[in-house]
Amino acid sequence: MRLRQWRLAIAAAFIILVHVAGAQVRAPGISPAQVSADIESSIRDASAFYGVDPVLLRSVIQQESGFNPWAISPKGAMGLMQLMPRTAWSLGVTNPFNPRQNIFAGTLYLRQLLDEYKTANLALAAYNAGDRAVHEYRGIPPYAETVQYINRIAYLYRAHRFDAIQRMSQTIAVATLGDHRAIP
Repeated sequence: MRLRQWRLAIAAAFIILVHVAGAQVRAPGISPAQVSADIESSIRDASAFYGVDPVLLRSVIQQESGFNPWAISPKGAMGLMQLMPRTAWSLGVTNPFNPRQNIFAGTLYLRQLLDEYKTANLALAAYNAGDRAVHEYRGIPPYAETVQYINRIAYLYRAHRFDAIQRMSQTIAVATLGDHRAIP
């Protein structure tokens, strides 16, 4: 129980530090649609910059925070990609609730894990359980939470991939056949 309280205290201190430094957790007057557009833009940009599949990023973000930029886990992880305070700090994040900073830092961290472990499953296991656990077990740790996490992201990945293919085919159909929906 002490470890959980310690993690929450660190997360709270980080949030206070961010606020004192002048960064706002929620900027007044910004609509949810604008936040959503910022998230999509950040996913595309971070994906291109670090060479990580944007569908994988969307799947991780959906699993980690449900696309909530202000999410805080019981263990103290923050923002869209649920960065732990120490990880956020080590990646240069000044405001973990800023969607762009969080996505870029989380994508960099995921890129580092992908480079180290060479497979998405091991990288995701390290993202969820920590790289020490992956090293200790020389593979995916036998934690139910980690196994479920990897399976859920695989499911979300297939769902997001299907949505992207469906959108692409609709765009191609409209471009080649015209928009048949416009006919009354």
